Amino acid sequence: MTYIRTIVEYGRSERSIDLPRFAADFARELGGKVLPHRSEFPSDGDRYQEIAVGDAKITVSTRWNERSKVTLDIGDLERPLNGAVPYGDQFKTPTITVSVDRPMKALVNDVKRRLIVPSFAPRNARRAYAAEKAEGAEQLKQVAAELRKQGLECRFNDGESYHGGLYYNKDGRYLSGRFYNDGRVTLERLDLTAEQAKKVFKVLGIA
Repeated sequence: MTYIRTIVEYGRSERSIDLPRFAADFARELGGKVLPHRSEFPSDGDRYQEIAVGDAKITVSTRWNERSKVTLDIGDLERPLNGAVPYGDQFKTPTITVSVDRPMKALVNDVKRRLIVPSFAPRNARRAYAAEKAEGAEQLKQVAAELRKQGLECRFNDGESYHGGLYYNKDGRYLSGRFYNDGRVTLERLDLTAEQAKKVFKVLGIA
């Protein structure tokens, strides 16, 4: 069976891959399913298809300079960190190119060997990193809540897991700095009277 088709447009014939049909057969042989297309443009279905296989998602894309090959990328079906991939080789999943003309069983075996199995370690690393970030974000919220009880203003971006901005401006007293998810505080500016400064230095053990 071939997935190469010939399309005639504007009096010219051109060979291309019937990607929806290939993706459907490929997904069936893998024991997965083709995911509904997210694009508003029907023609995008001829450029890429997404397949769910267990907890993984394989993206099948055509190559502009290849009429019989596709590129396969793999990631998690449920994307941690809103789909952002952390930097580092330990998080990098493989990408491979395969010919659609190969016998389907042989192709699937090749994909399992070169794409799916090698993706286990980096995908697990991504999940562990996402869990660590989520824990840090929760700790940061707890630290901010305690600081706010003391009358301080805390600011941090949604999803931030490490640090935020710390502020106080009242009765002529100003403070700014950073707070961290482990409870540490770094002061970048602190306006004190001479008497207040003496008390602070004494508490810090530097006077």
